[in-house]
Amino acid sequence: MGRRQTNLVKNLFFTYNIDKNESVCNIEGCRRPVLKGSVSHNLETHIRTTHPDEAIMLDKAKEDLKTQKFVNSGVKRQNDEDNSCSNKTFGRLDPRYQCMLNETDKNTGINHLIKTWKFMIQIQEDDVCQSQTDDVNNSAIASVNVDSPDNTTETTDDGFELFLSSQSSVSSNRSDTNILNDISVSLHNFKDVERLHYKTNILTFWESQKHDKFDLYKLAKVVLAVPATQVSVERSFSGIKFILSDLRTSLSANLLDAIMIVRSNTKFMK
Repeated sequence: MGRRQTNLVKNLFFTYNIDKNESVCNIEGCRRPVLKGSVSHNLETHIRTTHPDEAIMLDKAKEDLKTQKFVNSGVKRQNDEDNSCSNKTFGRLDPRYQCMLNETDKNTGINHLIKTWKFMIQIQEDDVCQSQTDDVNNSAIASVNVDSPDNTTETTDDGFELFLSSQSSVSSNRSDTNILNDISVSLHNFKDVERLHYKTNILTFWESQKHDKFDLYKLAKVVLAVPATQVSVERSFSGIKFILSDLRTSLSANLLDAIMIVRSNTKFMK
């Protein structure tokens, strides 16, 4: 903030000489045109004590700058709200608040949920491929340890087995379109549902839908686990100063993490 005020005063009334570290007042008839340095407070004091008319101009420029910052922050906040899909995504899977969304918001939420579902499937496939690779590697190690002619053949075929496993994952990737189409149909069908009371436990609701809408149930478990705001996260960061003090600077990362988990979840402790 101080740096911006310095720039404002310098831009209006001064020329700064970086080699001599001097600020030259550009106001005609100034009795003390050269000031040492470019500190905002000193430049502003010079204007207010020596040039009262220009001081009024400075106050007006500050007010205009403050107004412009406020307008810009409001525009940015509005753009962030328009671009954010979180509320639309949560509302799309929450019968308590789904009625608050218009058709555009619902479609935006569906598109974001489909992307989330695609990412979930990709993680699942990566885990399966890693598990298959680990099994093949373990089999290869076991075959090396056992002195048998048959095991030699299995060891030789390990590369081929890896190739077949990779082809299997590629084949499953080809069915991604069908999987995404299925979740898209499920999401489009899950609209205009009967509204629930706002005090209803949404997790209990989805637990009751586990068998009828299993895909949506899995998706809701992931989406509803995301905090709707960053307040709890910011509160946790603020709480670190009470733990990592000057007298406790040698805490390890694991211990600090454990303390923060306990501190952030005290409401679940009985």
